[in-house]
Amino acid sequence: MKRSLGILAVLFLTGCQSANIGMAYKQGVSQAKRLSDIDSCRIQALKAVPPSSQTTVIPGTYTPGYSYCTAYYCETTPGYSSPTTVYTTDPNASLRDRQKVQCLRNKGYKFVEVPRCRSKEEKDKFIDLNQLPPANQIACAVDFGEEPEL
Repeated sequence: MKRSLGILAVLFLTGCQSANIGMAYKQGVSQAKRLSDIDSCRIQALKAVPPSSQTTVIPGTYTPGYSYCTAYYCETTPGYSSPTTVYTTDPNASLRDRQKVQCLRNKGYKFVEVPRCRSKEEKDKFIDLNQLPPANQIACAVDFGEEPEL
């Protein structure tokens, strides 16, 4: 039983962060050029498919308290409120992501999965690449938070 729980805990913890990340890849391009192209495509996608924030409000509720009395005592239960919930969605987000991906494909990028860099040395080595080597030679990559979702 303890062994099963240990295995489940390991599986749960390893599932929290993916071992691989997807990245826009074009052999021979510099990191600066790659990030510039990603930004350029993001701006183009924002212009073509602007955000459309839609806010939804789910009102809270109030449940009144009550009193219960007998011949000897009274017991009062206080009322309580549930909070109002507000959330915002952007129905254009997935279309904008597809636009961004298409823009990068038009610039010659393809999308590959590579291992996520773990150590500071690995991250620094990836960030300092002058030109991206062939995809099968990339040991690991850093997620700059700029990669389009696929």
